[in-house]
Amino acid sequence: MPATNAAEASEERLKRALKAFDDALPDEELIVEAVPGVAHPINRGLDGASNLLRGRSTGRTFFLKVLSPQTSSEACFKDICKTAQSAHALGIAPKLISADDAESALLFDGLTEEWTFGTVRAFRNREVRFNAVDCLKQLHETDALSTRVSVFDRIGRLKGRLNDLASTMPDSAGRIVPELYHTMCDWTSRIKTAIDASGHDDAPCKVENSLSNFMISPSGHIRLVDFDRATMTDPFFDIGVLCNEFCRTDEDIAEIVEAYRGSIHTAELARVKLYMIASAFHLGLWGIVSQYRAPKTQIEFFKYGQNQFLRCRSALARWDVGHLVRKV
Repeated sequence: MPATNAAEASEERLKRALKAFDDALPDEELIVEAVPGVAHPINRGLDGASNLLRGRSTGRTFFLKVLSPQTSSEACFKDICKTAQSAHALGIAPKLISADDAESALLFDGLTEEWTFGTVRAFRNREVRFNAVDCLKQLHETDALSTRVSVFDRIGRLKGRLNDLASTMPDSAGRIVPELYHTMCDWTSRIKTAIDASGHDDAPCKVENSLSNFMISPSGHIRLVDFDRATMTDPFFDIGVLCNEFCRTDEDIAEIVEAYRGSIHTAELARVKLYMIASAFHLGLWGIVSQYRAPKTQIEFFKYGQNQFLRCRSALARWDVGHLVRKV
């Protein structure tokens, strides 16, 4: 779809979403501010169109998200809503005011301007990162969701799409398939086998744990946003994704595992590291496939994907992954 048509389609979807929420929105003129999607250097607003709504006279704010067709086709809207509602009931997420499945749209209470999205710098504060871990732990203890999707399921689908791209563009195959691709494939396959053999109890997981999805107050409190990939899966995967965002040393990872569990268990620490590898590979695939889905986009999906592949390869070189596999 040409860029102009894509912009027009996005505008039309926004109009339909606003109409769907007419009863939930105040009877006053609304100022609509688009939140641009960014993949690099931060990852924010990539699963759909996000807009801040503000009443011209009252100043009350709302957050409106309209999922992209690709996201809505892969996500479970019911589970997105249920997870958001559970998180709000715990006091760790804004209120979901209304949702419209037909338009794949969600309307939330807006946070005040004092709340800022998470960054690596913000997560250097011990209280902030421990509060983030606690929020995920609370979410993991909520009622079960209806879908069950692992990172390995997502990897399998994306590998199929990448292979399709490479087969349809043979002259570009070397550029599409990343460096050491088959090595990463082989290791993630071994990791899946080991984790499946060890077994685990699934729980409701947020999955999308980019730091920008952790809103932080001046006092260090956390509010979770973006539940578009919520599903039942191994809760240690949630912890692994978060660790990938800001942990730089093995000591950093151990600290987060201890904060989550109250103590450090060798098998669980190994599991988190293995999920860090699998998550980086998954997001690398997602970045590359997203770039070729929308080749004219200004969002740097390709660079994001390459950075994730680099993270995956670095972890494979840094750790004795065979030892970790045996530990789980």
